[in-house]
Amino acid sequence: IKLQELWDYVKRPSLHLIGIPESDRENGTNLENTLQDIIQENFPNLARQANIQIQEIQRTTQRYSSRRATPRHIIVRFAKFEMKEKVLRAAREKGRVTHKGKSIRLTVDLSAETLQARREWGPIF
Repeated sequence: IKLQELWDYVKRPSLHLIGIPESDRENGTNLENTLQDIIQENFPNLARQANIQIQEIQRTTQRYSSRRATPRHIIVRFAKFEMKEKVLRAAREKGRVTHKGKSIRLTVDLSAETLQARREWGPIF
């Protein structure tokens, strides 16, 4: 087994939330509430029917682009991989996902090698 495959497996239940503004007194509870708000705002059916269990939620340690002043990403690790899949499927079906009316992005959490390989494949993914 390759290290890249192992790393992708570890990140499997995780999701990246991109474009959510940072606040001064942010902690795990605030971030969990933010995630619950996003799910309620965008996927009310999912919020009602699913028991969304979060194992861990945190901001990334650094910004992804030093040229743009975008907020750091939030990484959500769900207790179950299937929950991440349900959220992603609902996001794809909805198209535009928002937080307090502003567009945000949800993406899978993958190793740098896998992301690079996907970029090289171009518009297939």
